[in-house]
Amino acid sequence: MIKIITTNPFTKNDIINNTNALRSHSTLDKLNKIEANTLLISPSHDRLFPSSIMEIMQNKIPNSKLVFIKNAGHFAIITRAPELNDVIIKFLRDS
Repeated sequence: MIKIITTNPFTKNDIINNTNALRSHSTLDKLNKIEANTLLISPSHDRLFPSSIMEIMQNKIPNSKLVFIKNAGHFAIITRAPELNDVIIKFLRDS
């Protein structure tokens, strides 16, 4: 993932398109239909998807678990990969 981001970084247009999609697309009213055990991971310093949004999602998804990654930002999947992997593996083992 690091290689992809560094060799093919986001463009200004990518960011604009993503922002426009987020403004016009909402599935919050459908989250209650999810039947599978669901893991939500929220980096504590994510500016794109704040923890408050993740808490709303958790309240709407039955059988969901929310895990906070302290002192992490939106790219925690890259910067904190080992920790996230541990959280995911534990969730899968426990489910």
